[in-house]
Amino acid sequence: MADKRRRSRAQRGAAVKQSVPRHESSSASRWRIPSLNSRSVGNLVVILALACTWFLYHHALSGQFLYDDIPQIRDNPALLSWSSTLHYFRDAIPFSSGYLTNGGSFYRPLLWVSLAIGRRLWGLNPLPFHAVNITLHCVNGLLWLWLLRRLGVSRWWSIAAMILWLSLPINSEAVAWISGRYILLFTFFVLGSLVATDLFLSSRRTAFLVLLCFLELCAALSYEAGVLAAPLTLMWLYFRAQKFGKKAWGPVAAVALFVCVFALSIRPFVHAELPTGSAAPLSLGLTFLRYLQWMVLPIRMSIERSTDLPVNAITLAGCAAFVVLTVLVAVAIYCRRKLPLLSFAIAWLFVTLIPFCGLVPNYQGMAERYEYLASMGLAVAIVSLMAQSKGGARTVSLVAAVVWLGWGAWRVNARALDWKNEGTLARASLQATPNSAILWYNLALTEADAGDVSNAISHYRRAIAVNPRYQAAFVNLSNLLRRQGKYQEALDLMTRSVALNASDADSWTSLGNIYEEMGMLQYAANAYRKAVNLSPNNALAVVNLGAAFQLSGDLEAAQDQYERALELAPNEISTYCNLSMVLFQQHKSDEAIRLLKKGIAIDSKYPAAYFDLGVIYEGRGDKANAVAMYNKALALSPNYKDARLRLNRLQQ
Repeated sequence: MADKRRRSRAQRGAAVKQSVPRHESSSASRWRIPSLNSRSVGNLVVILALACTWFLYHHALSGQFLYDDIPQIRDNPALLSWSSTLHYFRDAIPFSSGYLTNGGSFYRPLLWVSLAIGRRLWGLNPLPFHAVNITLHCVNGLLWLWLLRRLGVSRWWSIAAMILWLSLPINSEAVAWISGRYILLFTFFVLGSLVATDLFLSSRRTAFLVLLCFLELCAALSYEAGVLAAPLTLMWLYFRAQKFGKKAWGPVAAVALFVCVFALSIRPFVHAELPTGSAAPLSLGLTFLRYLQWMVLPIRMSIERSTDLPVNAITLAGCAAFVVLTVLVAVAIYCRRKLPLLSFAIAWLFVTLIPFCGLVPNYQGMAERYEYLASMGLAVAIVSLMAQSKGGARTVSLVAAVVWLGWGAWRVNARALDWKNEGTLARASLQATPNSAILWYNLALTEADAGDVSNAISHYRRAIAVNPRYQAAFVNLSNLLRRQGKYQEALDLMTRSVALNASDADSWTSLGNIYEEMGMLQYAANAYRKAVNLSPNNALAVVNLGAAFQLSGDLEAAQDQYERALELAPNEISTYCNLSMVLFQQHKSDEAIRLLKKGIAIDSKYPAAYFDLGVIYEGRGDKANAVAMYNKALALSPNYKDARLRLNRLQQ
């Protein structure tokens, strides 16, 4: 009887549905608003999210080449030749020695290929470089959305996770800094390898297995952390086993592990070395939680976070942090079946963030860009908790998420403004890391270039106070004081610099400059000679040694040094001027004139070359040509005092 009643109700329901009349015009059908769950509305929201991401970063489009951008892009001739660019596949590049450790090198050939393509297409216009970074960020968001949908997350919660991640302020460093592109490329290839893994699991086509191998190799060639593609692939297999089973694990795991081993094995052949510093496993828990805090609430942000690395020692706070990490692991294991998305998010955080928490020596200690890939896990964890909440708790969580999202978007927009030039970036970063000697040094460099010598000197002093062994700061501060005529203070600084590292050629060169201007020519020659011995191919050191010989009257020795400098740097116009004056002093005016004309053919906008040529003409009694040369020098540099004096004397 129960079955009959159920069938009767079903029949009655069907009859009711069939009896409902439909009065719908063709026009209404054509313009019907889609339902909230429709795919078209979801696609529209995704497009709006990507447009908003572009808006949040639009200030970065007017940014300059900053920090590493200058040697890596603006002043890098290797990007102009494919043969030179492909050299990056054979050799690693040394790390900067200004951070916590010295030595080491990085191997990122695909980054150099990307930058070389940009140099060929756009030259030295930074705007398209920034546009590529923002585009890669948006593409990474789309890949993450696709992966979440394959993981079984509903359309709207997947879109929410993507929006949260795209607007996280902690990701602004990787996006707004052109040289941070290696993080974007690495993430793109890692996410692409997970896409290829999932497509292989669903189709078992060998082509996707080959694609997986290629993408994981590209990840390793974009960034040293590209080897994380292997554990993330294995993690993806684990969380997708419920749908596809474990039969397809073998080929995928074999490919992932093969690429990982291959990437690690080629490092010695390309001279890629880890920094000389030691790992900091005892600070792992504190470092991990500090990274989490920056993801959730980055009130102040900094380009240089090396001073934030916790001390590698057993402390009460460190033990408490290890307990928190243990609880997180326990939560991930416990939630594997009840809350698989939360478990996945925690596992993602651990796999992508733990390697940057002191387990491997890192030349910079900590950096915000290291959180780019890991922050995806945070966004998914937040969405997972909101999806599981109900009633009033869900309302509260949604309101809190919207407020947090709005604050994050405002913070991204403000941070993009900081990346417009080195001065604003250094000042904003110092608010977060005031004990960073590197930031004080960079700010001083910027101010010195802008002509603000007083503040530059003050900030160099601050950099030395923070790091009393900062040799580059000693050298630059000494040079500024020398130009102000404060020779004794400059000499004391350079003496300390040489004591710190007697093998630094720049220190000996600067010391020679001070001795030369103090009239201590023998001491200057000795300092320049040491600089040349330490750096035989340094044309500037060779020129300075020649100048010391010239001032002391040893013209033949000066000529030898200048000719050697021209062999090292044949396009340096100032060396042509120096050598021509030595030849003129040796009564070889014809040869001096030919040499200067050759230099002017290389650089026709160097006023000193015309002035020196005028001096030679005047010395030969050729007043007409001398006047013409002085006029050319003044046309290029109206405030050229010596040219004005000589010209006035000849005209009188």
